[in-house]
Amino acid sequence: MIIDFILRWQILGVKTHLTNCTGKIGNIKQTKGLLKVDIEDPINPLWTNYNFIGIDLGDSGISCLDIEGTKNSVEEFKRRLELNKIDLDSLFWEKSMRGIHVYFRRKEISRIKSFKGLSDGDIRFDILNSGKAFTTPSKFKKWEYQWGKNTPFTISSLEEIPEVPEWLNDVFRI
Repeated sequence: MIIDFILRWQILGVKTHLTNCTGKIGNIKQTKGLLKVDIEDPINPLWTNYNFIGIDLGDSGISCLDIEGTKNSVEEFKRRLELNKIDLDSLFWEKSMRGIHVYFRRKEISRIKSFKGLSDGDIRFDILNSGKAFTTPSKFKKWEYQWGKNTPFTISSLEEIPEVPEWLNDVFRI
């Protein structure tokens, strides 16, 4: 299954990496061994020995709004979406270990720094514009990433991922 996602992301033009998550302390994942997967590489059965797949955000032009799984964070984010009449399933999102990742396409494919440790009321979040975002089918112990309605397999190009929307300013008061 991990091979299917590697190939799909690469067909969409997104570089991928594999690693093994060996532990978790708070929101920080402890990883061991990083393998960059190149589309030119032949399919390697050893890829299935890894439990986490990461997508390269910087060169892809994708940003990840990472809602942390801390107390009330996800619930408050969903509540604010509802208040702004935004259906979570209309977005390109996935359940992460305990939180939510919402992916957006940046208007320009340029390297923009990430912002970590942000908060707005009960919502704790990061805005990831560079580096890697762990994604489905990553799994560690009882925690598993899982796509919402839209997935890399339901889109034909990255252009189908919504651009960073104006409503984010209404949902977050930062």
